[in-house]
Amino acid sequence: MQLKLNIAYDQLIELIKQLPADKIRKVKAAIIGTNDVDKKKKDIKPLQKLLLEGSIMMSDKEFRAFNQNRKQMNQWRKRPFA
Repeated sequence: MQLKLNIAYDQLIELIKQLPADKIRKVKAAIIGTNDVDKKKKDIKPLQKLLLEGSIMMSDKEFRAFNQNRKQMNQWRKRPFA
């Protein structure tokens, strides 16, 4: 069964805007001719994977050490040459 509708461009845009974000991505992928949903999963680069799966600071001690290191780096960076 096939259904054809005559919908104005503006009406179509308004209908698409009402869709949830994942459905909008699927519509966009269908129009472009690629499947962005599968592509995004495959496009994760090694650095992105490391950053996404990397450890985070777990204790106050680690956080204080991080802030101290950052403070020292900022002082070093702002120091004049000569």
